[in-house]
Amino acid sequence: MQKRYCMDNQAMTYHILICDDEPFTCAQIETTVIEYAESNGIRIDTEVFDKGETLYSYISANNDIDLVFLDIELPGISGAKVGNMIRNILRRNDIQIVYISSKTNYALQLFEARPFDFIVKPIQPLRLISMFSKYIQIYGESDHYYEYQFNRIDNKILLSKILYICSNNKLINIVTDNNTYSHYGSIKNLHGKYEPNGFWSVHNSYIINIKYADKIGDDEIVMCNGDIIPVSRKYKPEIRKKLLSLNEVV
Repeated sequence: MQKRYCMDNQAMTYHILICDDEPFTCAQIETTVIEYAESNGIRIDTEVFDKGETLYSYISANNDIDLVFLDIELPGISGAKVGNMIRNILRRNDIQIVYISSKTNYALQLFEARPFDFIVKPIQPLRLISMFSKYIQIYGESDHYYEYQFNRIDNKILLSKILYICSNNKLINIVTDNNTYSHYGSIKNLHGKYEPNGFWSVHNSYIINIKYADKIGDDEIVMCNGDIIPVSRKYKPEIRKKLLSLNEVV
């Protein structure tokens, strides 16, 4: 592992890890992302790894990681296994994973690790830029919080920390890994509002953050914390459509 690049100033900095046993692929990803970041005033810190073991050890010891580019066919521990370890052992649901492979038959198999995207080698710079632009749009600082008022106190929660939102009569519950926050309001006003941030409406009373969904069935969704979310008939066609889009390899 070698620390490679940091754009240093006071605004939010995205900590990006790149893991591939091909130096050319690592250099291509890093160069493309850095150039895009410089051109768009985005602050990033990138680090490069060539083994899944060293990547996993680094993630185990650091909490400030935002995005990981992860090759599937790594020597030793495969990238697919590392992704599952990140999710299931470290319970790091805040990290976004982009899988990289020269093969195209992995997309559905890798859904368990809830990847942000899947990029096929040889990597096309425009495809990579499109993916990174989408990541910044969803996880950037603008519209980054769920804001609400309770007992006349203004509060806000990072959208990336929310597993799902549900309603019970006039009470809205915002569920995270560690807590549930509540306020009065109508969930009807929230349907579609955070869809660009990865939130799917699955029921009139439930909106889920898709990156925290472990299993998606026709009638229910199991979240990473074990909570079971009902799926209503009204939303099934749209969910199927989104799943097909999610599993397409572009």
